[in-house]
Amino acid sequence: MSVDSVPTPAGRRARIIDGMTSRNGYHLLLVRCRGTFGSGGSWQPWRHEIYDGADTVAWLRTQPWFDGQLAGAGNSYLGWTQWALLMEPPPELVAAVIQTAPHDFSQSAYFGGAFDLSDWLDWSEQPWCSTAKAASTPSTRSRSQTV
Repeated sequence: MSVDSVPTPAGRRARIIDGMTSRNGYHLLLVRCRGTFGSGGSWQPWRHEIYDGADTVAWLRTQPWFDGQLAGAGNSYLGWTQWALLMEPPPELVAAVIQTAPHDFSQSAYFGGAFDLSDWLDWSEQPWCSTAKAASTPSTRSRSQTV
C-alpha cells in the first residue's frame, strides 16, 4: 500500500483527500508544516520545507506499513511543499500532483514587476490567524490590528 503525503500549514482538514486516497488503497499521511497547529518550531514560510520533507521521508522509511512508494499532492502552499521535496527527490517518490503552485513565489509576489501587497497581506494573515499559538502573541495581534 503506497503513501500519499500532504504537508500542510492548514491543519488536518483533508476529508476529501482522505476519501480519494483510502478508497484507492493508499495510506494518507498529513504532515503539519513546522510551527502550525501545535507542531514544534516556528512558522517561517518557505524556509524549512526542503529539510522537513527529507526528515518526513526518513521517518516514513522506518514505518512497518510503508511499502517503499510515496506520492505527494497539493495546491497553493501544499503544492509548494511538493516542489520543495522535488529539489532532491527521494527514490521512493513515484508521483507528485501539484496544482496552482508556483515553484518560484517571487513571480507571484512581484507579478508585473510590482509587489502585490494586497494579495500577500491577505495570504500572510491566514496561517497566523489559524494557528492558536501565534494568534495569542502580542506581535501577531498588533500586526492584525494594523492591517
